[in-house]
Amino acid sequence: MNHLHSSKWILRPKPQREAKLRLFCFPYAGSSGIVTYKHLVDMLPDLIEVCPIELPGRGTRISEQLNNNLDIIVKQIFNEITNYLDKPFVFLGHSMGALICFELTNKLKISHNKMPLKLYVSAHKAPYM
Repeated sequence: MNHLHSSKWILRPKPQREAKLRLFCFPYAGSSGIVTYKHLVDMLPDLIEVCPIELPGRGTRISEQLNNNLDIIVKQIFNEITNYLDKPFVFLGHSMGALICFELTNKLKISHNKMPLKLYVSAHKAPYM
């Protein structure tokens, strides 16, 4: 039995109860998490549970209003993701997704003293520049 509740933010296309690691994948601004990262779900071993992040107005949430406020998005993901941090985890973000997972990492460190094992970001300038 899976103890995690269903989340519109955090997709689990291939739940892996025995996984040793969760890989949270944050898409670029115009994309769906499941579309962008479906190839990882299919190709990574079952020891890694791939969890694409689905933003409002995209993919499975296409009927919802788009939200471009970074602070609100990070807060909403934070409220959901804390339920999924019972295993070691890694963040992977591309473009806007890189900025979201960077900010989320900071919030998790400050609020829960938790951090991903690795933070992989691409296609975004350093946030302090």
